[in-house]
Amino acid sequence: MSSVIIRSTKERELDQVVQEVMEACRWSEIVKPDANVVVKPNLVSLIPERIKGANTNMELLEAVIRILQTRTRNILVGESDMLNAPHSCPAEQAFELNGLDQLSRSMGFELINFSRSATRPVNSELLQGFEMPVSILDADVLISMPVLKTHKQAYFTGAIKNLWGCVPRYDRLLLHRHLHECLAEVASILKPRLAIMDAIVAMDGHGPTFGNLRPLELVLASTDVVALDATAMRMVSLDVEKARYIEMAHKLGVGEVDESRIQVDGDLESNRTIFEPAPYGLVIRLIDYVSPYRWFTHGVMLNPSIFGTLSKTSRMLRRLGILHH
Repeated sequence: MSSVIIRSTKERELDQVVQEVMEACRWSEIVKPDANVVVKPNLVSLIPERIKGANTNMELLEAVIRILQTRTRNILVGESDMLNAPHSCPAEQAFELNGLDQLSRSMGFELINFSRSATRPVNSELLQGFEMPVSILDADVLISMPVLKTHKQAYFTGAIKNLWGCVPRYDRLLLHRHLHECLAEVASILKPRLAIMDAIVAMDGHGPTFGNLRPLELVLASTDVVALDATAMRMVSLDVEKARYIEMAHKLGVGEVDESRIQVDGDLESNRTIFEPAPYGLVIRLIDYVSPYRWFTHGVMLNPSIFGTLSKTSRMLRRLGILHH
């Protein structure tokens, strides 16, 4: 049996909630004294007014690191350069915008841009040419800290989808036609030992960055990223089968997806709600279809002048009701 912990942050100190979920996951048995730990938050938005609900809550991250530091000082917090269309953005920009650079200095942990660090090949036909960060491959423990959100391409983003930001090439869009297969493969290769999910303010609709803010005031955690994602989806009435990478990761031995084999420690029933899925419209379908072609990804998607014009045009057509999602 896998276990998923659910705790409310209503009328409780966040530090207390984090301590409780980590102890329920028996974190001190996972993180040995002086272990090398990599923490992967979700830093997907570089728009200040969209950080809340899109990016991992920094107070939650701080609370997790504070507890980890009682066992080890060897902590890296990392993210890769991202395609924040129509621009490719260095991870350092996300660190600064989220206040992570200041937090790292005050708490004494290291920030790492996976895209600018050492990499090495992994044994994967799907990810051929896409090496992975040595800092993660050689770490004793990888911790995923996602936000509970819907996602236009992946349907849902949680502990597994958050690992996509560990792939250091910002043109990982080239893999999007096989996104679900690749997500399962990445989870299988990186083997996260613990996941702590930010559902303090979640997001539905046009996730992962422009959706509706959904304050759930919850923190979820598990040592099983598959069970955590599946349980979170069921809690918000999303169809687990539509996030195909979850079942694929289960088949690769990453974790448990069967509800009957997942023990929930916490009040699942009273926290059930209904999330609006992200629309998988014509524009997203077109991007997914042509993304494997390098000429398109680099010539259009990564070209600010071309893609910026296309984005503005599509938004205008949607407002006029000419183009539907």
